[in-house]
Amino acid sequence: MKKHNNITKRKTVALYGGSFNPPHEGHFEMAKYIYDTVKPDSVWFLYSDNVWKDPDSYTPLEHRIKMGEIMEQEYPDYPFVMSDFQHQIGKHMTFDVLTALREKHPDTNFIWVMGADNLAVFHQWDGYEDIIATTPIAVVDRKGYTQDALNSYAALTYRHLQTDNAEDLGKNPQGWCFLTPPHIDMASSQLLLALRAGQTDFKGTFQTVANYIHENNLYDVPTANANTPKATSRRPHKKSRHYRP
Repeated sequence: MKKHNNITKRKTVALYGGSFNPPHEGHFEMAKYIYDTVKPDSVWFLYSDNVWKDPDSYTPLEHRIKMGEIMEQEYPDYPFVMSDFQHQIGKHMTFDVLTALREKHPDTNFIWVMGADNLAVFHQWDGYEDIIATTPIAVVDRKGYTQDALNSYAALTYRHLQTDNAEDLGKNPQGWCFLTPPHIDMASSQLLLALRAGQTDFKGTFQTVANYIHENNLYDVPTANANTPKATSRRPHKKSRHYRP
């Protein structure tokens, strides 16, 4: 008689944190690279606010997530999830967020994604030793920070946990990998400057987000007028994967 296997396969999720203020195709191309390289089951966009920045510089979370959902439609083959978990629990420290996620999702292995600029100062983070001990980390290189990151206290101290195979991160309880993605020359701050300067026509998929910003009068950008380009998704519509994980 064939035995039934009741063991549920553990899922692997890459946590891609950021303010996404506003989200743009650079963010999604990076998420695509993370998915293709690290091979998780899904990539969660973990929306957050930088406590060191002026809170008035952020548009409300529901708008940022909506814009993320708009961009998400351009990547129907990728399991991207828009998550407001950090705002649900009311905490911003990475260790606290990871601990809460593991408590809520005991069947999931989480991989923390952070930039090389963060690795350079990682030893200054609260609970960084506990993060390294409990969570695999994918470090994404950033222009101008490569050497500072690889020669940082954390990188040198935990060199024995480094792997060159990004797919190993989803198979082990700890470890880190240094990833070198293609350079993406796009930033939310630059796009906002262009919008506030009156630009209405954008190349690529950001046009749909620009339209949303105009229509909702976000970021002190004027509302849309008859001359604002109307872009439609080039991809088939898919049901949004946004939920409250």
